[in-house]
Amino acid sequence: MSQIELKNVTKAYYADRKKSLARVVLDNICLEIEEGEFVTLIGPSGCGKTTVLNLIAGFEAPTLGTVEVNGKEVKSPSPERGVIFQEYSLLPWMDVKSNIELALECQNVPVHERAGKISKALGIVRMSEFADSRPNILSGGMKQRVAIARLIAMDSEIFLMDEPFSALDEQTRKKLDEDIVEIWKNSGKTAVMVTHSIEEALTVSTRIIMFSDSPGRIIGEWRLPEEMNRDPYSEEFVKLKIEIMEWLPACPCTRKERRWIAIE
Repeated sequence: MSQIELKNVTKAYYADRKKSLARVVLDNICLEIEEGEFVTLIGPSGCGKTTVLNLIAGFEAPTLGTVEVNGKEVKSPSPERGVIFQEYSLLPWMDVKSNIELALECQNVPVHERAGKISKALGIVRMSEFADSRPNILSGGMKQRVAIARLIAMDSEIFLMDEPFSALDEQTRKKLDEDIVEIWKNSGKTAVMVTHSIEEALTVSTRIIMFSDSPGRIIGEWRLPEEMNRDPYSEEFVKLKIEIMEWLPACPCTRKERRWIAIE
């Protein structure tokens, strides 16, 4: 049984006040993600990648079809599905350890267990010395390390990441990509990441899923062997990057296709 499964999922948003007509942004998506995979979602802007992530997280519900995690339909958010957003999701009036503790409190983790979990998580992301610092003195990369530490402390089964490093400089982004892969390998968790960068997808993934332009459909899939050379200058890496790039024009973006459905 797949850990995450989208079954014939269509997502549409109301286009009029009467709520009688809706614009389709995801069109009949069928996707299975096994436990322990690192899957990246790529495709043009507006193709519904983030919507897929939101459906798995439970922030939104499908218009048609179902989303299941561990065989149960997703109907609301859950700590088992931790999310790292593109924006830095830290409360500015709390220090680093308090931001993480708040998540543990919401998860009903006993008070006497919190300090140990926080300390261990901050150690993994190399942020222990900043436990008492507020977010305003941290760089963008450091803030995202704290967000990663929060997921580790929460012990979420599934890591959901919405372009978490896109606002960072290239050097910091590459380092955090390496770090998140190491954390994923050591934890055995399942990871799903949205990215616009084919190079980033090739660096971190076990599988890449490509979406068409809106309404989003799955039009391509690449499984990456564990032994693949992830050096961006290697022949294997460059060849696969070019292959994936060549698929991008196959997206029906030039047709500006839009599909509408009536809501009864």
